Amino acid sequence: MRAWIFSAPSWHSTCPWGIRSLPTQATRWVACLDTWGEMQACLAAAHPHSGTRARVWCPLWRRGHHRGGGGTRVAAPEHWPRARLTSPPAPRPQHSTSEYKSTVRALVSSRLFPARKVDPVPVHSMCDAYRIQQGVAQCASLRSKEGGTIKGWKVGASNQAAIDKLGLKEAFRGPLFTPTLRRSPSTVAWEELGVALFAVEAEFAFSMDRTLPPRPEPYSEDEVWAAVRSVHPAIEIAASRSPSALPLSPDTVHALVADHALHGVLVVGDGVPAGEVDRNALPSVRATIERSAPAPAGAAPGDRAVESDSGSVSAEGAGSNVLGSPLTSLTWLANALRKDGIALEAEAIVTTGAAALLTSDQVPWGKECVLEASLSGLGGGEGAAQRVRLNMPREGVRPWEIRE
Repeated sequence: MRAWIFSAPSWHSTCPWGIRSLPTQATRWVACLDTWGEMQACLAAAHPHSGTRARVWCPLWRRGHHRGGGGTRVAAPEHWPRARLTSPPAPRPQHSTSEYKSTVRALVSSRLFPARKVDPVPVHSMCDAYRIQQGVAQCASLRSKEGGTIKGWKVGASNQAAIDKLGLKEAFRGPLFTPTLRRSPSTVAWEELGVALFAVEAEFAFSMDRTLPPRPEPYSEDEVWAAVRSVHPAIEIAASRSPSALPLSPDTVHALVADHALHGVLVVGDGVPAGEVDRNALPSVRATIERSAPAPAGAAPGDRAVESDSGSVSAEGAGSNVLGSPLTSLTWLANALRKDGIALEAEAIVTTGAAALLTSDQVPWGKECVLEASLSGLGGGEGAAQRVRLNMPREGVRPWEIRE
């Protein structure tokens, strides 16, 4: 979509066909916005001031409705926020077309050949990061290799401490593709993850039963929960193909979000039907993530060895670590996509953020190990736990040769 926001001491009922036709004395500021997110960001940046009110108009660029170099402008719906403006927000750097294309090419290459290092991409805002995500997802060469388009979504920075540390106003999102979405038990080669590990996380994942399309009004938690088919334990390996962009910081967060939000691989365990899950109990469900050495040769299936040098490593958390509740995180994603005109599709897998995590120091890069995560109390009776298991061999095959 494309919208103009402009302020005026008074509002004229006549709808202008072009920005230039606005009375000079009435126009204080004009901004051209490409996305719903940019529109909201500009309105949020405005400061109260008596006498100047911002109005939003959106042109519909349709064949047959072209008028004098402009499109038909339609008034913003009443639910859109209004803001009073004194001055425009500080201008932010914009990607030129050549910068945008080169950034997309670099990230497509890093997805096709994950073990190849790439330089951090120059991304200046979350709007630019999401635009680049979309460009990578639409690349024909990647889509042919990936075997499809976006199959799900992840939520990052899903707690207030992470949001504050990164200087953000809210969480961020990233798409999931077919090869990076696995079923437990699974084997994942280190070469698939890029070149730098960020964290290994135990997460709540949701399988969607029906589509939540874009619409003007926000979705409620009741509406989002009604669209959920099942709840699953999951392990996400957060990794980067730009090691120099780590650690995650306010200076690097936009570049890493552009690179599919630090997504490496997501392994999903068996789910519990939504009808058997108490949504109000999700914050209290305990999450555990553990790394151990692989079982020695000849051991029974499922056995694990305890490493003699450092022992197994584990971390615990709960659903309350994820924006207060995994359902809150899922609802945030549905509404974030809605604002950008994107549907949360049926059959999509959504992983909602780290309930418990192991850092890169606790999972040494390239070292053979077994990762196991569980959600206790999710469903199936008292004391029952849903589990997901992931094997990380020291040496593995190329990413496109693994299909589990």
